[in-house]
Amino acid sequence: MKTSIATVSISAELPEKLEAIANAGFDVVEVFETSAAWSATSKACRTRTAHSATFAEGFFFEIVQRGVSGYGAANAIFRIAALKKQINRRGAGRMTEVIPTSRVECLVRSRDQLGETPLWCERTNKLWWVDIENPKLQSYDPSTDFHEVFPMHGMTFLGSHALTFSGRHLLAHDLDLVLRSADGGDAAPFASVEAGLDNRLNDGRVDRHGRLWIGTMDNQLHRPAGSLYRVDSSGEAVKIFGDVIVSNGIAFSPDGRRFHFTDTRRHQSWVFDMDPEDGTISNRRLFADYSTAGDRPDGACFDVDGGLWTAFFAGGRVVRYNPHGQIDIVIELPLTNPTCVCFGGDDLRTLIVTTATKFLSEEKLASEPLAGAVFAIHGVAQGLPENRFAA
Repeated sequence: MKTSIATVSISAELPEKLEAIANAGFDVVEVFETSAAWSATSKACRTRTAHSATFAEGFFFEIVQRGVSGYGAANAIFRIAALKKQINRRGAGRMTEVIPTSRVECLVRSRDQLGETPLWCERTNKLWWVDIENPKLQSYDPSTDFHEVFPMHGMTFLGSHALTFSGRHLLAHDLDLVLRSADGGDAAPFASVEAGLDNRLNDGRVDRHGRLWIGTMDNQLHRPAGSLYRVDSSGEAVKIFGDVIVSNGIAFSPDGRRFHFTDTRRHQSWVFDMDPEDGTISNRRLFADYSTAGDRPDGACFDVDGGLWTAFFAGGRVVRYNPHGQIDIVIELPLTNPTCVCFGGDDLRTLIVTTATKFLSEEKLASEPLAGAVFAIHGVAQGLPENRFAA
């Protein structure tokens, strides 16, 4: 279906204009600004991204295409989707569903400094995740409402983890990988991924053939010193590419033929073609560019229909991109810093979101009592079982 576009200029009447345009059935609004005042206006839109009702009742703003780069640029044209709340017309290709915070359930009040890498274990029906900067492996059993914490010692960062065929956990220990049994005990060294850099391991995911794809990141958050690696069951770490600031958003499409990767601090995501048999990736192309808005795409996962779910750190939301790369669901969260997503529950129909208290001021922490908790949103889609590392 052809996309219909309306054009308006930035003004105090923008909310009313958007209401009229949406009611007229337009898909996308092209917002036009010719003055340097765009800087303040665009920042205002971005600040309210997670709380759309305070800017224009019933709308959510997501910059999906920019005409020129940089705030304050003359004749800048931005396309922003005007997304009607609580209306789902994806089948007609018209509207994006925005799921309100009232549907978001707090699953575990863990108060993680940097909660990450939620993984659902179908063998035990437990959720597992980590706190990177207060290093600990954690689990939650919804049948008993029991939250168990395993503090990790001898490391500065616990960057991510993976389930394995043997039932152990593969842990990203600073720049090394170690294996640890799920019920405790000492960790056994498995592989050294990098050395000699002020980096750490960050986001990682396992492909359908049991290979771990894991990235490193700059500890100072601005140098392109990180890389993406593929690690096989022998412990060999193969560097795929470098020039990365913060590796994130690693995800595999349901058929294993698309590979997704994000550099959070470059504010960009890419998609690659992937050979699921030999684990090679090619044909790198831009999936989304958030550099103008300054958004920080973080952890991601696919659902069974090929939709990509992405958490936006400092953005207060999780979004779903349909297989055509268009946003069709937005979940508003009652906090600033979602970090990563997975699907869990007996039928894998519950979206689970980890979050963080990192970078929040004391005032902000006081206003966000659920920051650092784990959240659940039921019935939004069906996920895929987690792949297990071949060890």
